[in-house]
Amino acid sequence: DKKEYNSEKVEPRDVGIHRWVEELVSDDDRTVLTRGECGKKEENSHIWNVSTTALTDVEVGDKIYDTAKVSGSIPSGSKLRFKLYNSEDSNCQNVIWTSDTQSVPEAGYYKSEAYKTSEGGEYYWVEQLLNKDGDVIAQGVCGIERETSSVLSSDTTYDEKTNTPGSGYPDAPPSSVVDSSIPVTG
Repeated sequence: DKKEYNSEKVEPRDVGIHRWVEELVSDDDRTVLTRGECGKKEENSHIWNVSTTALTDVEVGDKIYDTAKVSGSIPSGSKLRFKLYNSEDSNCQNVIWTSDTQSVPEAGYYKSEAYKTSEGGEYYWVEQLLNKDGDVIAQGVCGIERETSSVLSSDTTYDEKTNTPGSGYPDAPPSSVVDSSIPVTG
């Protein structure tokens, strides 16, 4: 008579491959009656993390992009794609642009293709990590600050003291372009 049992929920502390081994113990918890095999493929959990940083504070007509840092144990055949939404869609329901998918053979930095802006406002990026079958296995959150590209129209003014968009003078350069010198692979 087969019966399925689920383990308690476990919150992993680190990225990587976590291996499960089941044990059947006696009613008094003193004797191991049978033990599973360590390292079986179907008993492994791949734990990974994807974090991203979008290019911000550019002028209308400039190109914007997103950079993903993928860490941990990436399942074989994984791919990454980026979706872009504009400021009129803060709930990220209507994609205005989707990047091509790119292979993610290992942990590292992956840069999206560039998108040429045509109007000012906020642009929201959402990255998606896909398995070999194309199913989404991890996805970013729409609207978070580091996933937002601010595109300044020519009439944007700048705060004189902080040199950031605000109520100051219109000829100041943008002040916070994300460092694009991060090594990018893919």
